[in-house]
Amino acid sequence: MRKLLAFLLAAAMLVSAVACGMTADDGKIPGDGDPTNNDNTNSDTNNNNSSNNDSNNNDSSNNDSNGGNDTQTPPTYQNAHELLAAIWAKYEQNEQFPIMGGDYDNVVENAPGAFDLTHTDAAANIDSLLSFPSEEIGKIDSAASIIHGMNTNMFTCGAFHVTDASEVQAVADRIKNHILTKQFLCGSPEHLTILRVPGNYLVVLYGIKDNVDAFAKKTSTLIPDTATLAEQSLSR
Repeated sequence: MRKLLAFLLAAAMLVSAVACGMTADDGKIPGDGDPTNNDNTNSDTNNNNSSNNDSNNNDSSNNDSNGGNDTQTPPTYQNAHELLAAIWAKYEQNEQFPIMGGDYDNVVENAPGAFDLTHTDAAANIDSLLSFPSEEIGKIDSAASIIHGMNTNMFTCGAFHVTDASEVQAVADRIKNHILTKQFLCGSPEHLTILRVPGNYLVVLYGIKDNVDAFAKKTSTLIPDTATLAEQSLSR
């Protein structure tokens, strides 16, 4: 408890106070709806076969020379911190909100931060800060965090690299069960989502549903092979 309060105090440079009683609307990430496509297709009066033009313009998959986008290799990441930094970089400035990253002893402001798994209290810290079950810490070799700078229940994100691909689903299930039985400070967050990212990564998100959904969407846009392993309301 004392460690958590100390960590939250590090956000004082970002906001005037840590507020437990804020409403959901106060902490929502601005919407990131897809921009309207305003490109107009102009007819060419000198072209005598408009149907051929339409098929050429609208079916780029048939054009071998322009098919690079269909065969792009998904991005890879060296560790959980690099993954979270790449996702956070997808946020436009007007979509961003005050965040902290890292762990109790290595707080990063306005950016994701790596979690030190070598710390003597790492197992207890990763549970209290990111709701990762302490008994599972031996299954991961890197972790990182993004936490809302005003209230952890507005948005908390942990990324974890699972060393054994065959354990990813099992670890995700244990995280979900652990969070479902956890007693949160300042009430429960609204929603939980757990994503599997190629490379044996788990991204665990909980908080206001709009915030969780926005981050999940950014992740899936950046890494199309992202899979949703769990979605669960946490409202009580």
